[in-house]
Amino acid sequence: MASIRDIAIEYGQQVERLLEQLGARGPARGAGELLDQVKHLLDEPELRRVRRFLRLRNKVVHGKPVEMPMPSWEQVDQAGREAVGVLTGVVARRRPAPQARDPLRDKQ
Repeated sequence: MASIRDIAIEYGQQVERLLEQLGARGPARGAGELLDQVKHLLDEPELRRVRRFLRLRNKVVHGKPVEMPMPSWEQVDQAGREAVGVLTGVVARRRPAPQARDPLRDKQ
């Protein structure tokens, strides 16, 4: 089983890649700033889920905020899965639907 730090980093990388797919660009000081660039694409519950994961990740990776208790492996894993799921859904919503093919037109 991966360590809590490993899963926080892995989900964090996935979240950053998905934010970039949504149009977030550097230079940014972290995933929170990338999220701020595209937060208009998410509804409030989606935004809260992603921010929750980022807070847990920051606690595990950076030890901050100090007043926050250290999350469990399960909390980080669940929050990471939720954040990736939310952002994957937003990416899917933003992609144009594939055009239906017209076999008669394709023959011309």
